[in-house]
Formats: sequence, C-alpha cells, structure tokens
Amino acid sequence: MKDFTPTAVNGFPNSGKAHEFKKVLEQEIIPYIINELNVNQSNISIVGHHYSALFLTWLLTQNTGFQFSNYVICSPVLTLNEGFKNFQFDKKNTGIYLSSGAGKIIYIDEPELNKSRFDILNKELIEYISESKQLESNFYPSKLRYNDLYLGFCNGVNFINRHIEKSIIDEGKSYTNNLKPINESAIFIDHLTDKNTSFEYEISIFSPDNKSKDKLPVIVILDADFNYTELLNTAQKLIDEGKMSKSLIVGVGYGTTIIGRGNNRNRDFLPNKVNSMESGNGKQYAGFLNTQLISYLEKNYSISNQFTLHGHSYGGLFLAYLLSKENINYENLIISSPAIWQDKSVLKKLKLYDNPITQKIYLASGQIHDNDKDTKRLDKVLKKKTTSLSTKLYPNASHLTVISEAFEDGLMYLIEK
Repeated sequence: MKDFTPTAVNGFPNSGKAHEFKKVLEQEIIPYIINELNVNQSNISIVGHHYSALFLTWLLTQNTGFQFSNYVICSPVLTLNEGFKNFQFDKKNTGIYLSSGAGKIIYIDEPELNKSRFDILNKELIEYISESKQLESNFYPSKLRYNDLYLGFCNGVNFINRHIEKSIIDEGKSYTNNLKPINESAIFIDHLTDKNTSFEYEISIFSPDNKSKDKLPVIVILDADFNYTELLNTAQKLIDEGKMSKSLIVGVGYGTTIIGRGNNRNRDFLPNKVNSMESGNGKQYAGFLNTQLISYLEKNYSISNQFTLHGHSYGGLFLAYLLSKENINYENLIISSPAIWQDKSVLKKLKLYDNPITQKIYLASGQIHDNDKDTKRLDKVLKKKTTSLSTKLYPNASHLTVISEAFEDGLMYLIEK
C-alpha cells in the first residue's frame, strides 16, 4: 500500500508513497540491473498485478528519466482512480499488455465494475497509442483477479517476447547478457525435515561438472527463496573466470517468499522471542544446519571439510548469534548487513563470549539507508575476538543492492582457490 499507491487511501496511514518508490526504482533497482547483471537498458520489462499494476498504470502518466520497454498490467486496482489520462510514455516503442479477471467473489457484489474499469483504461490506452501492435489486452470474465496473476503473467511474457522480436527486426538490434546462464537442470531440489522440530526446509543444490573428482568446497546460502538464484550466478561467474574453485552451492529456504504462509525466516533467524513475531527457533535451526544438513551433504556428495555460510539482514543477525556458539562446523562466514537492531541481545551475548572465535569472517554493509551502524558495532566487537576479519562498507549500495557485491567480495576473501 505504501509503495504502490500514488495518493493517500483512507484507512491506510502509510499509503500514497508511490513517488518515493519510483525514485528507488529509477535510482537504485534499475541501475543495479543494468550495471551488475549487464542488461541492455532498452530491453527491461516490468510486470505488476493488483496494487502493483495500479502503480504501473500511474507510472505511464509520469515524466520519468527511465521507461521500460514493456509494461504487463494485470488486474489493476482502479477503484482509487477510475481512469488515467495524460500518458507520457514513448508510445512508438513501448509495449503495453493489459488484462483483468472479473469473476464474482464473496465480498464483491458487482464484478461487472471490473469490466467497466478495464474498458476505460483499455480505451484510453488505445486512443493514446493508436498502434495496435504496441498494445494487447485480454479480459477474463469468468476468472478471478487471482487467476489473472497467472494467466496475465503468462500471456504478458509471450507478448514481451513478440515485442522484443519486432524491435530487433525493426531496428536491427541484438541484446546480450554477459552472464553465462546457469543450467537449471543442474539444480537439484530436495526437502529435509529437522528431526528435532519437524520443521521442513527446501534445499537447492547446484553441483558443477567435476571432472577432476576433487572434493568440492561447500557454500551454503540462507534465505534461499530470496537470494539463491542471484548469488548462484555470482559464484558461477567467479568460477568461470577462474577466480574461485568449483564448489557445491547450497541454498536453504522454505519454497516460498510469503512470510507467515510458509516462509519462516523470522522464526529461524531470530534466536530469541521478539514481540509478537514468530521467533525464537535459532538454537534448533543452528543445530539443523550444523549437523543434519552437513550429514546430508556428506552422504550424497563428494565434498571437502571447507564450509562457507552466507546470511543477509536477519540471516546476518543469525550468523552473529552463531559466533557465540561452540563447535560450529562452518569455518567461513559472510555476514551481510546484519539486522542487529532487531535483537540487540545477540550483540550483548557476543561481547560476553569468552572463547576465541576461530571462524574467518567477511562483514559488509551498504551505506545508503542501510544499517551500517549495526555493522560497525559488530565489527568493533569482533575485532577484539579474532584477527580473521575483513569488514567493508559500500558507500554506493543499499540494504538490497549490497547482497551480491558483498557475497562476491566475501568469497574472494574467504575461499582459497
């Protein structure tokens, strides 16, 4: 509601901040995609559903320094604005896909209103674009807007592909991505159940071709539902460039990004009970990672005894908690933007921990609206307990954009080729 609504909405005190999110999109997210993933800036599309589709519709009316090549708008919430006029996007080169479901659901007595709003927006887009090949729309009268999330996305992606092909033919352009794509068939998905808690975890494993038959170092990425694909590509790039040995890349997650509906990162990363949040499973989760996960990997793969563990944000807080535990089988830790603020007792306990810390640690944080103060506090404590520490603050990175860069630098510091 905060990021996707252009005007304040009654009953939602934090709404109406779309202008702020637009700045983040243009100044942080898009530059990251272009610079870090080597993507051509004239070939980036954006997809939105429901409130985020409302945001995309509003975005088309804004004078902006960056325009997406395609907008896929699925079931936008137009109740907040019956129609958008004064479009300002490049109508000659921008592709628009619009769709909506209108099936009746319990708390909407007049689903035909969806059809009316869809028709208004569709008409306005047709009048502005006037080029039928730049606009495609689909209305699903028997489908709920929840179904449109799937149907609209699939048909929207097909539209994007056709529009890109048309642009290549018309302009003689070709778009390349310098990253070597990961072979998805090489990623194995399994599920492990913690014997002590009965909590289930989804384990993603990328095992590279290993013709030398050398035992592989292991890199474990927490929060895999959010971070695994990006960080797997980062590690693979280092391997392809000969900067790092081939490694087994393991992700630990839940199979969903929806917090409270299957994704239990709060429960596992917050070692102590925090307010009303589901939390306090840190000790059991540490045991699962330290014994059961490692035993599983040793049983099924040819691995060395070199284990690296990565945690970002809440995951970074969890790794700070691990440092006050004994007999942790991960010798290398990458702690990225640790959310110490969420449970300050972790830092207090670490200060009182008397045993020497034997792990090699890479600690990092962005400095744009990031919790670098927490990182500095943790750095101060760790410097008194270990000499195997490297800390870096990234002045041009935020909490989200620092993840891949810190991971790459951390691997270069921690893992011997």
